[in-house]
Amino acid sequence: MKRKFNPEDVNNFVFYGKISISYHGDMIAFTTVKPDRSNDRYDVRVRVVDLKGYPIYVSPGPYDVSFVWRREGSILLYQRISEDKKTSEIRLVNINKGLDFVVAKLGNPATSLTWLDNETAALIIPTKLYKEEPGVHIIRSWPIWFDGTGFVYNVRSQIYLLDISSGSLKRVTQDEYNYTFMAADPYGRYLISSVAKDPSKPYKTSLAIIRRNGDIEEINLGRDIWIGPLAVSPSGRYVAFMGRVNEKGKGFASHEEIWLLDLDSLRLESLTRSLGLGSSRRVYYDIRGPGASEPAPVWDGDEHIYFSVSKGGRYSLYRYSMKTGSIEPVLDGEYVVWDYDVRDNIIVYIKTSSTEPLEIWMLEPGKEPVKITRFNDLIKEYKVSEPKHFIFTASDGAMIEGWVIEPVDREEGRRYPAILWIHGGPKSKFGWSFMFEFQLYASNGYAVIYCNPRGSDGYSENFADIRGHYGERDYQDIIECLDQAL
Repeated sequence: MKRKFNPEDVNNFVFYGKISISYHGDMIAFTTVKPDRSNDRYDVRVRVVDLKGYPIYVSPGPYDVSFVWRREGSILLYQRISEDKKTSEIRLVNINKGLDFVVAKLGNPATSLTWLDNETAALIIPTKLYKEEPGVHIIRSWPIWFDGTGFVYNVRSQIYLLDISSGSLKRVTQDEYNYTFMAADPYGRYLISSVAKDPSKPYKTSLAIIRRNGDIEEINLGRDIWIGPLAVSPSGRYVAFMGRVNEKGKGFASHEEIWLLDLDSLRLESLTRSLGLGSSRRVYYDIRGPGASEPAPVWDGDEHIYFSVSKGGRYSLYRYSMKTGSIEPVLDGEYVVWDYDVRDNIIVYIKTSSTEPLEIWMLEPGKEPVKITRFNDLIKEYKVSEPKHFIFTASDGAMIEGWVIEPVDREEGRRYPAILWIHGGPKSKFGWSFMFEFQLYASNGYAVIYCNPRGSDGYSENFADIRGHYGERDYQDIIECLDQAL
């Protein structure tokens, strides 16, 4: 007999973070996160399975993150962060030989990790600008815009190279800038990274090529832009990245688009401008933990670029053809593609729907999608109330998307209390993702009503832009949604 949800049941479910296919296409690595109530922490592991989901490797934990496959062989590099989050180890595991050992120990955990070549890794590490006495803070400047990271006035994120054989660490950048996202040239010649130079304007970044000897070449993109996750094409000629410009004066209501940069001609174009939709993952999903980084564009050979699109309540996977310039949806339905990777037309992805938590799926050409992990199969033991989706026309003519979750075991003709749930922002959204909290309310006799009012992501920039008018049109949309649902 199926049971109702209790608050403690959230600890029974597993969250998936990043996912990646090995370069030979025969193994899938991913991170799992599970609450560890007895130790008041998250248990984070790196796992490797074959294409049928058979387990091959599980890292010891308890806080293993930031993994990356080497281009050759079954070698995986990952980071183990200490329980106090102040130090970390960079570890190398040879999947076939069963070896797992420490390459280097870091005074501060790295925020980004990639291979430059088979013998060298690149890391972005928060680095202090100057020394201070223990317990003393010498504040010479006060950066803004940061939340939940502690004191950052004396810290800049710098790039280092790690020699795998010796474990020696070499600082490559020697400035006071913040390097945020990076990717490696496939031939190991350089790194390409987004860099924020002005602490008062972290939303404005530039693109830089960083060579092994520390030479830095800044690329003039000809516009103010924030540059997010990026990927270099296998040929090394192109860079695809998520980025946001403010050309229309809409500030943070502007969409994060997918951009393509030709490193030979420096021609920059938006691949997604014609869609009128953004690519950032703003959808709510509450069974989550550390390791939920934004998905980067993925190259499959030099022919296709795969990327995310935020479309109404969906978070879908699209593909751009370098040959024809066409864009097409690949995975687009009433679900959320949380993360993904592609190798030789095989797509592995982490998916959630409104009735199922995250699991890993695989799509091969000419076949139906197959679920290859079942960490959250216990969802079948619970009474899940399937959300009822509706779209209504607001009083000013805009179309508003909403959902209603009815109480579990609802009796016809009986009155029930309802909760009107309003999402935060700026520019987040509800969607086709599982929400444990909403199911908990439904199990306790409540209906839940929620919608995407003005200011939400997933629609046009005009729809999202309510700067200076918070509590006006968005409030009307919410109240009209409530009237519609009742």
